[in-house]
Amino acid sequence: MWAVYGPYDNAIFDEWAMVVPSLIRKGYIFAIKGLGGFHLVADALNEETVKLLRARKHRPAKPFALMFPNLESIKNYCFLEKEDIEALESIEKPIVLLRKKREVKYIAPDNPYFGVFLPYTPLYHLLLNTLKSPIICTSANISGEPLIKDDVELIENLENVFDFILSYNRPIVRGVDDSVLKAFKGKRLLFRRARGYAPFPAFSKKTFKGNFLALGGNLKNTFSFSLKDRSYIFISPHIGDLENKKTYEYLKSYVQDFLNLYKLDYKHLDAIVIDAHPKYLSSLLGKEIAKKFN
Repeated sequence: MWAVYGPYDNAIFDEWAMVVPSLIRKGYIFAIKGLGGFHLVADALNEETVKLLRARKHRPAKPFALMFPNLESIKNYCFLEKEDIEALESIEKPIVLLRKKREVKYIAPDNPYFGVFLPYTPLYHLLLNTLKSPIICTSANISGEPLIKDDVELIENLENVFDFILSYNRPIVRGVDDSVLKAFKGKRLLFRRARGYAPFPAFSKKTFKGNFLALGGNLKNTFSFSLKDRSYIFISPHIGDLENKKTYEYLKSYVQDFLNLYKLDYKHLDAIVIDAHPKYLSSLLGKEIAKKFN
């Protein structure tokens, strides 16, 4: 069940597919529950709304991702090569970095690229088919913290950022960000490996002799693990910068969740690989696990 929530917790259950585009056109900012968590959504062509979102989110310059209705609308704003089109239309539907053809104020200041993607859920298809113009579609989170996937947490943390919520009553078990890449010389260079790409494995030329868990660094953290007598590595979705307790706890829960997914436990690990920096939170977590499970 979908519902639009606005001021005073009034809920609109019917006709949301018409109500939401109308409110976005009027300059309102939405928090929309997507596939892996909430997005902050606004009219990308409304300069005052974009400035307002930057002010509310305390994000003066970092680029916003843009979701377009279709390829033809992207061509009005970006240069498109064949490999870009293939990436945009792929089943993973990542955010693709494209060279600007024309500027859209306050979206990606002092940056030659836009981060662009196409609708990848029925909701976004309906929304963009009605709007017929690009929207800002950026992760709903406090800077440096994981993507928010729960309505209560959203209201507690970002109530002053959005005007309305479009949500549904099915819980998101595993939050996941949008993947970001650049198509280059026939390859896709991943800057953020997340929705669509994780947890699919990366293949190794060698077969692993044990079950190994690698916990990564403090910045742009991801973790990975290998299975004994297999030649591939399972890589987690993007976790983020381990600069606060919430992201650290998110890493801990995601590691446990991942191991459960593949029917592993810490006691089945043969080794834990950590960064040499003694104060990285990922390194401290590795030492804690190793000590607890010998």
